[in-house]
Amino acid sequence: MSVDDEFDDPTETASLDVADPLSEGLDSLLSVTGAQLVTLLALIGISSTVLSQTLFVQIGRDTLEYIRDNFDISQSETQEAVAEMERTIEGMGFGLDVSVPVLLAGLLVLALLSEAVMIGAVRAFASSEHDGIPIGLVTRRLPIATLYGFLGGILLGIAVTVGLVLFIVPGIIVFIGTLFFRQEIAIADKGPVQAISGTWAVTKGHRWTLLLLIVILGAIGFAASLVPGIIPGNVGLVVSAIVTSVMSVFSIAVVTDAYVRLSDQPAEADQVAETSTDML
Repeated sequence: MSVDDEFDDPTETASLDVADPLSEGLDSLLSVTGAQLVTLLALIGISSTVLSQTLFVQIGRDTLEYIRDNFDISQSETQEAVAEMERTIEGMGFGLDVSVPVLLAGLLVLALLSEAVMIGAVRAFASSEHDGIPIGLVTRRLPIATLYGFLGGILLGIAVTVGLVLFIVPGIIVFIGTLFFRQEIAIADKGPVQAISGTWAVTKGHRWTLLLLIVILGAIGFAASLVPGIIPGNVGLVVSAIVTSVMSVFSIAVVTDAYVRLSDQPAEADQVAETSTDML
C-alpha cells in the first residue's frame, strides 16, 4: 500500500478550500465571542506562567539545598555551577510562596479550565452567532466533555509524539486523522473512543487539504511567536501568553469551521444555539 493510500483515500476528492476556514476563523477571532475567549485563555495562560515559574524556582531552591548538603562545593567548577543556578533562579520574573504540591494542583486545575474554555470555544464557533459566548450552549455537559477532551488529548498527544519521533509519517497520519477529536466531543457529544472513530471518518478523503491547512496555521503561529521574544522581562511573558491565546482561539475557529464544512453537525449546533440565547 502506498503512502498516499495510508494517509488518505484516493477515491475521495477533497472539496475543502483552505481559504474558507482561514477567512471564517479570522472573522470569528475578531468577533465579540473571539475577544472574550482570548481574554479567558490569556488569564489562564498568565496564571499558568506564574505557577510554572514559581514551581521552577521552588525546585531550583530545593536542588541547591540538596547540592550544598550532599556535595563538596569547594571546587571551582561546582561553585560556578551553583552560582549560575542561583542567578537563573533570581532572574525568574514571577514567584509565589507556595508549596510544590499546591503548585502542581493549581497547574492541573488551570489545564482543566483551559480545556473547558476550548471545548466552549468549539461550540461557540460552531454556532452561527458570534456576538458573545452562548452560556447555555458552552456549558452543556461541560464537565464530562472537558474530562474526555483532557484525557483523550493527552493520549493522542503521546501517540502523535511517539509517531513523529520513531516514524514521521505515522505521526502525521495520526495527527491529521484525529484533528477533529475535540470537535467530535464538543459538538457531537461523543466519548473518547467514538470521537476518535468519528474524526477519522470525517477527515478521510480530505487529509492532504487539512495537512496544508495545519501547515499554514503552524507558519502563522511561528511568526506570531517571534513577537514576544523581543520583549524582555515580565512584560514579554505576559505578551507571550496573550499571543498564544490569540493563536489558540484562531486555530480552534479555523479547525471548527473546517469540521462543520466536512461533517453533518452544523444543523445540530445551530439548533442548540437557538435554545441557548444567554450571552456572556
